[in-house]
Amino acid sequence: MECHIFGCCSGLLLLFIDDRLCVTNPIRKKFRFLTRRDKRKQLGLAVNQLDRTTHNFKVVYIFEMAKTDETKYGFEINAGDSWTCSKTTLTCHTSNLDDRMKNPVYLEGSLHWLRNDGSIISFNPETEKARLIKIDFPQGLTSRTLFAPGVNSLTLVSANEEVIYFYALKNILSDSKWVLEKQIQNGVIDKNIVSWYVEAYNGKCLVLRTWYDGVVHVYDLIDNKWVVMGSVPTWCDANRDFFLFTPSSSSVVGLDEILACGDSLRLIMGLVDGSLSEKGGEATC
Repeated sequence: MECHIFGCCSGLLLLFIDDRLCVTNPIRKKFRFLTRRDKRKQLGLAVNQLDRTTHNFKVVYIFEMAKTDETKYGFEINAGDSWTCSKTTLTCHTSNLDDRMKNPVYLEGSLHWLRNDGSIISFNPETEKARLIKIDFPQGLTSRTLFAPGVNSLTLVSANEEVIYFYALKNILSDSKWVLEKQIQNGVIDKNIVSWYVEAYNGKCLVLRTWYDGVVHVYDLIDNKWVVMGSVPTWCDANRDFFLFTPSSSSVVGLDEILACGDSLRLIMGLVDGSLSEKGGEATC
């Protein structure tokens, strides 16, 4: 079975499973299959709160309409039924989406794609407004850098064997700049370990993985301590992404009941739900 998690937001997962895209809430056992789009870094999942107990979701596909000295971006949106092309376009200087950064980041109503030159494309699926955040990378970033959501800010996590740095994006609407907010000692990696990766961050927890033994290490920023979450079998496919998943029991407009889904999706839901039961309500998937 081929299954990839493309996104995670407010208790929903964006999956590529059975050769189709799928949005699912594994806790409420509901889902919606979408028509196919399988370029993961160009897809973003956004979940908007309608009222205290109800949400809706939108999947956004960003694409290049033209590319010369400038690039013109377009956006397609799927809210559960079909893909519609937004009237909004964005034209800016040319730079590719940054392949080092795994997925777009959803924060405060907008999806954010990082580009190779450090600039960020921001798109709000509700208002369909797009903008380019012109900014350079902070100096001294290592090859192990992650673009992620922080506490009320976009974050770059950059690590070496001794220290892990957390940069927050300030003044996002004007005069944007990266500010070093925190640094911690890297308590699990030494110079004898060559292959290791910064996998996930959500403002509360940081996930590192060592390649040779597949051990997943988690740093709790509240308790200021490292713990071992588990290990990834060495036979697993090398192309993997990690997501810090927090469950939600909210009602989501556009999701169907579990009764009509296939065995593959039932299995994924069961794996996530079982992991949450073991770990007390929050999991890395």
